[in-house]
Parts: sequence; structure tokens; C-alpha cells
Amino acid sequence: MKSKQNVRHYLFDVEMLRRRLLRPYFIELGLTVGQGQPRILYELRKCDGMSQKELSDACLIEVTTMSRTLDRLESMGLIKRQNNILRRRCKSNNIKFNSCTNVVLGIRRSR
Repeated sequence: MKSKQNVRHYLFDVEMLRRRLLRPYFIELGLTVGQGQPRILYELRKCDGMSQKELSDACLIEVTTMSRTLDRLESMGLIKRQNNILRRRCKSNNIKFNSCTNVVLGIRRSR
């Protein structure tokens, strides 16, 4: 029992250290950490494109919060949204990681 408790504390400490180390870089790039922007970019980078609902489920963020956050990321030029003509109610049916984002974030995509 004591061992599990220690592992939990170590994992928590590692996570807090990771956040402290990465936070200044995210802020320098203009990303708001508390709104899940780095996580959203990470999920989009893993896939070639996904719907807003799929992205919301993957990031564990409510759809309305996701919509506002995607608006910000799109205005920053970090993502691209493509509307589906067949589904008018679905504003952003396909969201993709903008290719210039790789340069901005210093990320190399391997494909």
C-alpha cells in the first residue's frame, strides 16, 4: 500500500515538474495552457484531421469550450478548419494541424 502511495506522489511530482518546465515555452508561443491548447495541437498532430466532436472527446474538453479554443487557434493560424458542404450544421467537420505550425512550434512531423 505504501509503495502505491509513493508511486502516485512520484508521478504527481513528475507531472508538476513537466508543467513548470513547459509553461514558459507555451506562453512565449501565445498558447493558453489552462484552456488545453497544447493538448489540442498534440491530438491534431497525431491525426491527419478530425471532427470537433472527435477532438473534444480525445482532449476531454466540452464541445462549447472546444469551439471557442479552436476559434483562437484558427485566428493564430495554428489550425485550419474545413466545412463539409453536406453537413451544414457542422461548422468544423474537419480540423487539421496547419503545416506552418510545425515551423512555429519547432515540431518535425515524421510520416
